[in-house]
Amino acid sequence: MTLNIKTWKIWLFSGGCILLIGLLYLIDREYLLGSAFVLMGANYIFSSRSDYKKDTETNKTKVSDTDLKSMDTELKNKIAKGKNRSQS
Repeated sequence: MTLNIKTWKIWLFSGGCILLIGLLYLIDREYLLGSAFVLMGANYIFSSRSDYKKDTETNKTKVSDTDLKSMDTELKNKIAKGKNRSQS
């Protein structure tokens, strides 16, 4: 069984929960604990944002048309060479 959820979603959810806990502590006037949770929640949310950007950047690789044509020609040549070797 594989887990297909992106890690940035987990970081974002965790950050939101921790931020909420920190706000509840601040409302209860426990400032030290509340501020620690708020900072940790904000850190998780920023980590989620950077992880999301990393995921979207890897999907945006662009290759020019001339490179695609040369790669296509090279691949066809390698396939033809492999067929010739297997027939011999």
